[in-house]
This record gives sequence, C-alpha cells and structure tokens, in this order.
Amino acid sequence: MNYNEIPRFATAFAQWAAVLGGANCLGFRYKEKSKTIGIAAVFLLLQTLFLEGTKDVPLFLWAPCMAFSIFMMYLFLRLESGGRRITVVYCTSLAFLTAEFTASTAWLFNVYMMANQVGTVWLGIILFFLASGALTILLAKGEKVFLTEEYMHQMTARELFGILSLVLTVFILSNISFEVSAAGAVGQSLRHLIFLLRPIVDFCGLAVAYAYQSRISEYMAAKERDAMQMVLRSQYDQYRYYQNTMEMVHIKYHDLKHQITGLRAETDNEKRKEWLDRLEEELEENHLVDHTGNQVLDTILGAKVFQAQRIHARLTCVADGKLLGFMHVTDICTIFGNALDNALEAVAMIEDQEKRMIQVFLTRQKQFISIVVSNYCGEHGPKQSEQGTYLTTKSDKKNHGYGLKSIRYTVEKYEGSMTIRQPNDWFELHVLIPIPNA
Repeated sequence: MNYNEIPRFATAFAQWAAVLGGANCLGFRYKEKSKTIGIAAVFLLLQTLFLEGTKDVPLFLWAPCMAFSIFMMYLFLRLESGGRRITVVYCTSLAFLTAEFTASTAWLFNVYMMANQVGTVWLGIILFFLASGALTILLAKGEKVFLTEEYMHQMTARELFGILSLVLTVFILSNISFEVSAAGAVGQSLRHLIFLLRPIVDFCGLAVAYAYQSRISEYMAAKERDAMQMVLRSQYDQYRYYQNTMEMVHIKYHDLKHQITGLRAETDNEKRKEWLDRLEEELEENHLVDHTGNQVLDTILGAKVFQAQRIHARLTCVADGKLLGFMHVTDICTIFGNALDNALEAVAMIEDQEKRMIQVFLTRQKQFISIVVSNYCGEHGPKQSEQGTYLTTKSDKKNHGYGLKSIRYTVEKYEGSMTIRQPNDWFELHVLIPIPNA
C-alpha cells in the first residue's frame, strides 16, 4: 500500500476546481468566457508551481505555505466572481474544505488501484482528475441549493466565523498525519487507519457544513416570512388609517363645496370668483381617484395622492377598480400600497420636480387583470444583482427590500406573475392576474 501524501499537483487541481465551483455559485464576474478561462488557467499554473515548489519545505513551514495557498484561492475567487468580501471569504472556506475532500477521496481511490495493480500509473492519474472533477461538480451543485442570493446578501460575521471555525477544525483533524509522520514511531496499522480517516473526516466536515447552512437558511426564511407578514400588516393598518382620514376629508370636501356655492351667490367680485374657481379645481384634483369602482383602491390612491403632493410629484391613475372585486382587502393593500410606496420613495430622489411622475394603470387584458405602476427614476433606478433580482436602495438592507417580495408573494397566491422593466429611465412594475371564471 502506498502511503505517500497526495501529490501537490493533484491538490492544486482540486483547489482550482473547487474555486470554480464557488464562482459558479456566486456568479461569474465576466460575461466574456475568454477572460474567465484565462484567469482560471493562470491560477491553475501558479497554484501548481507554488505547491510543487514548497512540497519539501520543513514541517514548521508547511502551515504558512498552506495558508498562502488558501489566500491564492481567495484571490482567484475574488477575481472570478467579484462578490462581497465576506461572501468570497465564506465561499473560499467551503471551496478549501471541498478540495480537501475531493483530493483525499480521489487519491485514496487511485492508491487502491495501484495497490491492486489495476491499470497503469497514467490511467490512475487520469482517473484521479476525473473523480476529483466529478466530486467537485456534485458538491458545487449541492452548495448552490444553499448559497442563494438571499443567503449571501444577509450573511454576517457570525455565519462567517462559524464556517471558518468548522473548516479549521476539520483541516487540523484530517491532516494530523503530518504530525504522526513527524513523530516517526508509528505502526503500519495506524498509518493505514490515518490514511482512511482523512477523507472520512473531510466528508463529515462537509456534512456538518451542509447541516449548518441548512439551519441558517431555515432561520433566514423564517425571518423573511415574519418580515413579509409585518409588511402585509403594515399596509393593511395604513389602509385603515387612510380610510378614517379620507372620511374626514370627504366631510370637509362637501362642506367646502357648500361654502363655495354660498360665497358665489353673495358676491359678484371677479377676483373672488377666480379664487373660488382655483379652490374648486384643487378640490377636484384631490377627488380624481375617488371613483375607481373599488373603495379600498380609492382609499389607497387618495392617500398616496396626498403624499405625492407633499413632495411635489404628479400621480396619475387610470383604473377600473371593479376588476379587483374577487381580491381580499389585505392583498389589494399589499400590491398597490407597496408599489406606490416604492414609487414615491424613488421620485423623491429626483431633483427636477417636473420629472417626479408616477402612473398607475389597472385594466383588463382578455382573461387577465393588468396592473402597471411606473415612475420616472433617471439614474436613481434600483440596481440588479448578478442573479437578476433587484436590490433595495435603502441603507438598512437587512430590514428592507421586502416590498417587491410581498407583492410577488401576493400575486402568486392568485396564480399571477410579476415582472419588472426599466425602459428609458422609467421603472415599471407589471402584474398579471387571471380573472376567476373568466
């Protein structure tokens, strides 16, 4: 039985493949495949030269050399993915653990082949690369299930510390053979056991890492669900408040109409007439959205019109509210409340008040309800992540960004769809909901 350590070129290949798997989870930085391939080729060459050049260093230099090798993996992943520093460090740690497992497992398979004289040395090396690559691809696909954009976006130093501690512990346990070899007086049976234990320890480390990520994902999902429920409740509470407010406004509106009628009958002063005309026009502007055919929508739009006026924005609406008759009150509040809140926040950042425009359309398109909420955004439009989703523009990224998610969640309850477009400096939210029994 050959108890030699894994060849350094094999370790370099395993680390290279594992980093590419991590980059695939994070999303590659460059769209041009030539750049990605070029960077990968350079890293494979440099990593192989470094590990081969340091294979005979004294034992006390072995740990620093491995640390530098991990740092090179970090640089490679940073260049290929361009992700946040904390997520790159996290994925580098997982890639290193993956490389340890794939290299030790594939090399164990190769050694047993040589011990049983199955094939040639070159065949063993080729099979090592194939086995290592196949294991890396399999593990990378498993990692991608957990390493979602939301998981990476919400990652903190706590999760990073947990995975770093795990990787360090597994690495020390799986590489104890270096210390044993240095001790000298070790029997063949113990060496055999150590040789077998290395891939087992690495596998256990990966299993713990998967379990750890699964628990974190469940926690984040529960946190997101609670946050979305808060958003839904907040929009409904706003609707109740707006409803009470609008009732007061309607009372004052009718009172003012009667006052204007009385004043007009009492005087023929032209100036006063002009003033009264302007006042009446302003009242009518506030009353434009009061007849959509849906009381809930009327209340929400009326409240948002007032908010728009406070920031000198123009909100125009063309809506057939009767189409929403089958929808629950909270769902109407969620869709229109969140969409208009986002639009109002976006136009408030536009310096030119003439460009602070918001448009709402609610129409029927064959067997579907079409909802379009659009606003001018200019250069202040939301940015897309590499996965294609939109990121919140607020500073508190942990507790915000649930508006669009809650809209999508609500729309999907009715088997509808939500899409976002950004044509010509405009941000457009499109919702299609099938009409029941249409």
